[in-house]
Amino acid sequence: MRSRVLQILLVSILAILPGCEKEPIYSQATPEATLRTARDMVRDGHADKLATLIHTDDPEMRLVLDRLGIFFRNTQKLTLAIDQKFPAEVATLKDKIRQDAESGGAAKLMSAITRSQSNTRRGPTPKEGSEQRQDFDDSFKRLFVDPYGWLEEADTRLTTAYVDDETVSLRWDNQPILPPVGISLKQAADGNWYFVLPLHLPVISKYAPRTPAEYQILRSMVAVVNNLIVDLRLDIEQGKITNLDALARTAGEKAFMPAAMVFYAYTKAVEERKKAPAIKPAPMDTK
Repeated sequence: MRSRVLQILLVSILAILPGCEKEPIYSQATPEATLRTARDMVRDGHADKLATLIHTDDPEMRLVLDRLGIFFRNTQKLTLAIDQKFPAEVATLKDKIRQDAESGGAAKLMSAITRSQSNTRRGPTPKEGSEQRQDFDDSFKRLFVDPYGWLEEADTRLTTAYVDDETVSLRWDNQPILPPVGISLKQAADGNWYFVLPLHLPVISKYAPRTPAEYQILRSMVAVVNNLIVDLRLDIEQGKITNLDALARTAGEKAFMPAAMVFYAYTKAVEERKKAPAIKPAPMDTK
């Protein structure tokens, strides 16, 4: 009887084991290991874990990064839906992206945003408005189709340069990335290397979140973008979006108003913080 029970128990364990996948082991022992880990997380379908590679000691910022991880995961799901629904268009666009030095359209999107801000001050001409919209649509398509494509090329095109013993800056084809801000990795107290948010730079620090209200708005901003990504995926799966042009157009239409409202709220919160009188420290009791 006991032998029979043991046999049943052994068979049950063997049946369960194949379904128990081991959690991948990701290394951050060196800057290069962290870059490989970012690539492997995407390949393994764990894009949400990318947020854990960004360092912060601030619990409020960690909440923002946790939401960013959800956004990364849903962006990966959107990319899979696009691959399944529009394979021919995706193949053509990916081939174009590979031949494009901008590698995925991020630089073109930044250029479009900068040009948009410049045009807003004086008002764009009809031609500028049309070109600006085309730039945004083209950039949206590239980013949605291949958001993590740059990680695949990291082994040959992405290098590091030491700033000091605990900090490296990233180089793409031996050139700085997004100067003057740049992208860097830093070794933390646990010995691992993490991506660092450039919140200390003068051009960014004055807009970096500091108050609970600002962090809350920043989390809302991430939530707005995440909801857009989820809506786009559902529209594709339900047949409401039938090609990449429609995807880019719909993204622009859905993103504009919510993003503008949240951005305005954040700007107002920062302005109010700057207007607030500085709190003087209490006098020290020397008795």
